[in-house]
Amino acid sequence: MRVLYKELVDRLIPIDKPTAVERRAIEERDEVATERELMGALGIRTC
Repeated sequence: MRVLYKELVDRLIPIDKPTAVERRAIEERDEVATERELMGALGIRTC
C-alpha cells in the first residue's frame, strides 16, 4: 500500500528542483514590512 500511495502522489504532485530564483527566496532572510509600509501599499494614510 505504501508503494502504491507513493507512486500516486508522485504522479499527481511531481517534485521538481527549485530554480535559482526559488532557491534564493527559500534561503534568504525575509524582509519584514512595517505597519506604515503596509498601510501605504494599501493606500491608507496613517498619522
